[in-house]
Amino acid sequence: MRLGILGTRGKTKVSVRRHLKHSGILIDERVLLDIGEKEYLDYRPKWIFITHLHSDHMALNAGDIPQSLPVYAPEASRLLPSIHIVSKPVAVGSFTITPVPTVHSQRVKSVGYIVQKGAERIFYSSDMISIERKYHRLLRNLDLVITEGSFM
Repeated sequence: MRLGILGTRGKTKVSVRRHLKHSGILIDERVLLDIGEKEYLDYRPKWIFITHLHSDHMALNAGDIPQSLPVYAPEASRLLPSIHIVSKPVAVGSFTITPVPTVHSQRVKSVGYIVQKGAERIFYSSDMISIERKYHRLLRNLDLVITEGSFM
C-alpha cells in the first residue's frame, strides 16, 4: 500500500510549519482516512472513512461531496446525513476496512481503522485515550501503525 500523509495537525493553532493541515491519510490514491481539510476532495478518493466527527477530522457539510462518494463514520451527523455508520468490516475495492472502537471522549464515538489489502495490514487511529482490551486481538500482526501523539 502507498500512503500519503496529507495532514497531521490537531485542533490547535499552527505552531510548527510542517503541521499546517488537519488530519488526512490517503491510501493508494483511493481510500481517504479522515478529511480534516475540504481540499482533500481534490485527490478524488473513492471512499472516505472518518474516525470521529470533530472538525479537524471531518471538515465537510452535506453539499461538499458528490452523492456518489461513500462516507463512513462511527455515528451519524446532521451535517452529513448520507454517512454510512460503520461498525463491522467493510469491503471496498481491493481493501477490507475494519473499524476498531477507541476511546476519545465521552461525547463522541470514535474508531481507528485496520486497512487490509492482500496480506498487508495497517492501523490508523486519530485522537485516542485508549482501546478496550477486548479489541486488542484485532491489532495483532500489523505492518504499520499510525496514531496521534499529542501527549507523547
